[in-house]
Amino acid sequence: MIIKEPYRSNNKSLNREFTVLTTNSINLIINKLTDNSQEVVEILDKFINFGIRLIQDTEELQEEIHEFEELFQFHITDLNFIFWINVSKGKITYEKGFSANASIRISITKDLLLKIFKSEISGTEAYMKGLMNVHGSLSHAFKVKNFLRLLMDYLKIKSKSNE
Repeated sequence: MIIKEPYRSNNKSLNREFTVLTTNSINLIINKLTDNSQEVVEILDKFINFGIRLIQDTEELQEEIHEFEELFQFHITDLNFIFWINVSKGKITYEKGFSANASIRISITKDLLLKIFKSEISGTEAYMKGLMNVHGSLSHAFKVKNFLRLLMDYLKIKSKSNE
Protein backbone atom coordinates (compact mmCIF):
# COMPACT_ATOMS: atom_id res chain seq x y z
CA MET A 1 0.00 0.00 0.00
CA ILE A 2 1.27 3.47 -0.86
CA ILE A 3 -0.06 6.27 1.28
CA LYS A 4 -0.38 9.50 -0.66
CA GLU A 5 -2.26 11.57 1.89
CA PRO A 6 -2.29 11.01 5.62
CA TYR A 7 -5.54 9.79 7.08
CA ARG A 8 -7.07 12.12 9.65
CA SER A 9 -7.72 10.10 12.80
CA ASN A 10 -10.96 10.26 14.77
CA ASN A 11 -8.79 10.51 17.89
CA LYS A 12 -8.56 14.26 18.65
CA SER A 13 -5.54 13.94 20.95
CA LEU A 14 -3.65 12.02 18.27
CA ASN A 15 -4.53 14.73 15.74
CA ARG A 16 -3.10 17.34 18.14
CA GLU A 17 0.13 15.34 18.36
CA PHE A 18 0.22 15.16 14.56
CA THR A 19 -0.16 18.92 14.34
CA VAL A 20 3.21 19.37 16.05
CA LEU A 21 4.84 16.49 14.19
CA THR A 22 7.20 17.88 11.57
CA THR A 23 10.24 16.55 9.77
CA ASN A 24 12.35 18.58 12.19
CA SER A 25 10.64 17.00 15.22
CA ILE A 26 11.23 13.50 13.82
CA ASN A 27 14.88 14.39 13.22
CA LEU A 28 15.13 15.77 16.78
CA ILE A 29 13.76 12.50 18.15
CA ILE A 30 16.23 10.48 16.09
CA ASN A 31 19.11 12.75 17.14
CA LYS A 32 18.08 12.47 20.79
CA LEU A 33 18.37 8.69 20.44
CA THR A 34 22.12 9.11 19.89
CA ASP A 35 22.53 10.00 23.59
CA ASN A 36 24.03 7.31 25.78
CA SER A 37 21.63 7.72 28.67
CA GLN A 38 18.65 5.86 30.10
CA GLU A 39 16.59 8.65 28.56
CA VAL A 40 17.01 6.86 25.21
CA VAL A 41 14.87 3.95 26.47
CA GLU A 42 12.19 6.41 27.62
CA ILE A 43 12.21 8.15 24.23
CA LEU A 44 11.97 4.81 22.39
CA ASP A 45 9.11 3.78 24.69
CA LYS A 46 7.20 6.97 23.91
CA PHE A 47 7.93 6.66 20.18
CA ILE A 48 6.70 3.04 20.15
CA ASN A 49 3.56 3.97 22.10
CA PHE A 50 2.88 6.81 19.66
CA GLY A 51 3.32 4.43 16.72
CA ILE A 52 0.94 1.89 18.31
CA ARG A 53 -1.72 4.57 18.84
CA LEU A 54 -1.21 5.80 15.28
CA ILE A 55 -1.72 2.28 13.92
CA GLN A 56 -4.80 1.73 16.07
CA ASP A 57 -6.39 4.98 14.90
CA THR A 58 -5.50 5.01 11.20
CA GLU A 59 -7.60 3.01 8.75
CA GLU A 60 -4.85 2.55 6.15
CA LEU A 61 -2.42 1.19 8.73
CA GLN A 62 -5.11 -0.99 10.32
CA GLU A 63 -5.74 -2.59 6.93
CA GLU A 64 -2.06 -3.49 6.69
CA ILE A 65 -2.06 -5.46 9.97
CA HIS A 66 -5.49 -7.03 9.57
CA GLU A 67 -4.08 -10.43 8.61
CA PHE A 68 -1.00 -10.41 10.86
CA GLU A 69 -0.94 -13.04 13.60
CA GLU A 70 2.49 -12.69 15.17
CA LEU A 71 4.21 -11.87 18.42
CA PHE A 72 7.50 -10.07 17.79
CA GLN A 73 10.22 -9.86 20.46
CA PHE A 74 12.77 -7.04 20.10
CA HIS A 75 16.02 -6.68 22.02
CA ILE A 76 18.10 -3.54 21.68
CA THR A 77 21.21 -5.18 23.01
CA ASP A 78 23.41 -2.26 24.07
CA LEU A 79 20.49 -0.65 25.94
CA ASN A 80 19.25 -3.95 27.34
CA PHE A 81 15.81 -2.80 26.23
CA ILE A 82 13.55 -5.78 25.61
CA PHE A 83 9.96 -5.47 24.45
CA TRP A 84 7.38 -7.31 22.44
CA ILE A 85 4.65 -6.35 20.04
CA ASN A 86 1.69 -8.65 19.46
CA VAL A 87 -0.42 -8.28 16.34
CA SER A 88 -3.56 -10.38 16.37
CA LYS A 89 -6.96 -10.03 14.71
CA GLY A 90 -6.28 -6.45 13.66
CA LYS A 91 -5.21 -5.35 17.16
CA ILE A 92 -1.72 -4.40 18.23
CA THR A 93 -0.28 -4.38 21.74
CA TYR A 94 3.12 -3.42 23.11
CA GLU A 95 4.74 -4.43 26.38
CA LYS A 96 8.21 -4.07 27.84
CA GLY A 97 9.95 -7.26 28.87
CA PHE A 98 10.42 -10.78 27.59
CA SER A 99 7.77 -13.01 26.03
CA ALA A 100 8.32 -16.75 25.84
CA ASN A 101 5.62 -16.93 23.14
CA ALA A 102 7.37 -14.77 20.52
CA SER A 103 7.38 -16.28 17.05
CA ILE A 104 10.08 -13.88 15.85
CA ARG A 105 12.99 -12.53 17.89
CA ILE A 106 15.03 -9.60 16.61
CA SER A 107 18.24 -8.42 18.29
CA ILE A 108 19.76 -5.13 17.20
CA THR A 109 22.03 -2.41 18.54
CA LYS A 110 20.88 1.16 19.10
CA ASP A 111 23.32 2.47 16.47
CA LEU A 112 22.02 0.05 13.85
CA LEU A 113 18.42 0.95 14.73
CA LEU A 114 19.28 4.63 14.22
CA LYS A 115 20.87 3.88 10.85
CA ILE A 116 17.68 2.09 9.82
CA PHE A 117 15.53 5.02 11.06
CA LYS A 118 17.73 7.43 9.07
CA SER A 119 17.50 5.15 5.98
CA GLU A 120 21.29 4.78 5.95
CA ILE A 121 20.83 1.01 5.77
CA SER A 122 17.79 -1.21 5.29
CA GLY A 123 16.74 -3.92 7.70
CA THR A 124 17.26 -6.47 4.94
CA GLU A 125 20.78 -5.25 4.24
CA ALA A 126 21.60 -5.25 7.97
CA TYR A 127 20.40 -8.84 8.27
CA MET A 128 22.28 -9.98 5.16
CA LYS A 129 25.49 -8.41 6.51
CA GLY A 130 25.03 -10.18 9.85
CA LEU A 131 24.54 -6.91 11.75
CA MET A 132 21.28 -8.03 13.36
CA ASN A 133 19.98 -11.38 14.55
CA VAL A 134 16.58 -12.69 13.57
CA HIS A 135 15.23 -15.95 14.95
CA GLY A 136 11.99 -17.25 13.50
CA SER A 137 10.34 -17.10 10.11
CA LEU A 138 12.24 -14.79 7.79
CA SER A 139 9.17 -14.26 5.61
CA HIS A 140 7.29 -12.98 8.67
CA ALA A 141 10.26 -10.82 9.66
CA PHE A 142 10.25 -9.26 6.18
CA LYS A 143 6.51 -8.68 6.53
CA VAL A 144 7.06 -6.67 9.72
CA LYS A 145 10.00 -4.85 8.12
CA ASN A 146 7.78 -3.78 5.24
CA PHE A 147 5.08 -2.66 7.64
CA LEU A 148 7.55 -0.64 9.77
CA ARG A 149 8.84 1.03 6.59
CA LEU A 150 5.24 1.90 5.68
CA LEU A 151 4.72 3.37 9.17
CA MET A 152 7.88 5.47 8.89
CA ASP A 153 6.87 6.66 5.42
CA TYR A 154 3.44 7.60 6.79
CA LEU A 155 5.07 9.60 9.61
CA LYS A 156 7.31 11.41 7.11
CA ILE A 157 4.35 12.29 4.85
CA LYS A 158 2.35 13.50 7.83
CA SER A 159 5.26 15.54 9.20
CA LYS A 160 5.82 17.26 5.84
CA SER A 161 2.13 18.17 5.62
CA ASN A 162 2.46 19.97 8.98
CA GLU A 163 5.42 22.13 7.94
